[in-house]
Amino acid sequence: MAQKFTINYDPNDAQQQLAGAIADNAKVVLFLGGIRSGKSVGGVAECLKQIYTYDRKPRVGWIVSPTYKMSMVTERIFRGMCASNDGSLIMKENRGDRSFLMRPSSASKGQFYTVEFKSAENPDYLRGTSISWIMLDEAAIMDPEAFIIAQGRVMDNNGIILLT
Repeated sequence: MAQKFTINYDPNDAQQQLAGAIADNAKVVLFLGGIRSGKSVGGVAECLKQIYTYDRKPRVGWIVSPTYKMSMVTERIFRGMCASNDGSLIMKENRGDRSFLMRPSSASKGQFYTVEFKSAENPDYLRGTSISWIMLDEAAIMDPEAFIIAQGRVMDNNGIILLT
């Protein structure tokens, strides 16, 4: 069953600027702000919009944090944003590889999207897969190699990199 993109999200001014840069087809977007400025929340919302507003292909996107433990924060935000009055946008969760099969959007009936949560503790583990978007949360404390590898992941697909 297809669902429209609906999340409980009221963007602040900085988050609206982030959304505007992405809507204007920026390929690399940096959201720089202080503690509690909404970087991770805005980033996760924009990742969901890649699925339900922009219908980016291929139908795989990554949310990457510096460490496994830190990725639990963005995963919690993601789960919360996927919940709606009509049910969850998450159709199936694979806990083993920390991936989520998302319900199809109204524009892409029957075509599922996968969101994977990754850690940049070993940037080489980010090599290989072609994806449509990647969010590097807390990118300032990642090994710079993670960004270089991220570029290669989205290059084939005219994808985007979001740095928070």
